[in-house]
Amino acid sequence: MRKWLGLFTTVVLLASLLAMGSAGLAKEKTVITVTSWWDAESGGALDTFKKAFEAKNPDIQINYVRIPTQYATKLLTMIVGGDPPDVAMLAMDKVAQFASKGALTSLDAYMKNDYPLDDLWPALKGALQYKGTYYAVPRDCTTNVLYYNKKLFREAKVPYPTSTWTWSDFLAAAKKLTKVDKSGIPIQYGFAFDTFADGWSSLAMAAGAHMVNADATRSTMNTPEMVKTIQFLADLKNKYHVAPDTTAAKALGDPSDMFMAGKLAMMIEDVAASYGFKKVKDLDYDVAPIPLVTKGAKRGDRIWTNTWVLPKGAKHPEAAWRFLKFLGGPEGQKIASEQGLGIPAMRSIAHTKVFLDGVPEHKQVFLDSFAWGEPFPTFPAEQEFLAIFDRELEPVFNGQRSAAEACAAIDKEANATIFSK
Repeated sequence: MRKWLGLFTTVVLLASLLAMGSAGLAKEKTVITVTSWWDAESGGALDTFKKAFEAKNPDIQINYVRIPTQYATKLLTMIVGGDPPDVAMLAMDKVAQFASKGALTSLDAYMKNDYPLDDLWPALKGALQYKGTYYAVPRDCTTNVLYYNKKLFREAKVPYPTSTWTWSDFLAAAKKLTKVDKSGIPIQYGFAFDTFADGWSSLAMAAGAHMVNADATRSTMNTPEMVKTIQFLADLKNKYHVAPDTTAAKALGDPSDMFMAGKLAMMIEDVAASYGFKKVKDLDYDVAPIPLVTKGAKRGDRIWTNTWVLPKGAKHPEAAWRFLKFLGGPEGQKIASEQGLGIPAMRSIAHTKVFLDGVPEHKQVFLDSFAWGEPFPTFPAEQEFLAIFDRELEPVFNGQRSAAEACAAIDKEANATIFSK
């Protein structure tokens, strides 16, 4: 009896020690805080990232913190105030701003030694850097393409856009695809665009025009290429009347709304629009490359990415990097595509059915555009520059001023104030 009692006591002690050991291991799990403007609802992108990562990294726990409003301002305050998260979602146009303020940790050593840089779209690399240093990994990315409503093209007996289409071909089609009622009021437009910079930057880049120089130290709006682009866009509204003017645009909504309602034949948009169109039954559409300025001209397009960054002063930088590498690497990019966030930044994932399956039929155009696309320009004083930009261009798009006057005014003011500091 004593023998069995001793054995029982030993088993109990061992079980207790194992339980204590397990508890000790559980306490050693590293909890990293990750900020985002999204809700981490069950089954959503953030939740899927978390579950997939924690399954392969049981020593790390992800704790999401949502900042739904004034995200960039509040995040910067947290970092400057000494209470940074370990990882943060950040829009591409904020990376330069944060990095210039010393609010981000350089990822150079990580990216060059522990990340599949060779699998990243080459044209995307600059968007993840500030002054040649990596500060971000991609959340997802996108190019812009020409969306067109196939049904409206067939009804108007207009051939579908091709890869050789020029601005002249585009304008001729837009005229035929614009319809008015008996009183002359347009009921269908050939084209529509948002007047903020990113609403038409792909056309500008296709024309060889850039808002600022390569190192973002001078405004370069007053060039023949940029003037031509902006005047062409303004004329689509006010001369040819194939795009809604300012009053009509306010009433009709943004181009995607018009496209889904069957009131718009063409628009230039990124891949996110296609995800929104999934909810519209029988929307028959496809995509084509951005039209060339003239036959045989060099192509151009705008590239965008949202990112994940490592804030300065993060409490768990090594664990944070493991999550960043996962998010920006093949597995995270596969999840991002499956969740409808954008194009995978990893080419090995983008060129598979993960992205290419489904509509539109010619999704490959999104991927082809990386060959001639470049990131939308971002720099620390971008918001100051765009304030001047929007103010001076508004009367152009309203038909009250020439593009030449506005572009000259932007260069004069921006170069004398923002870029002279």
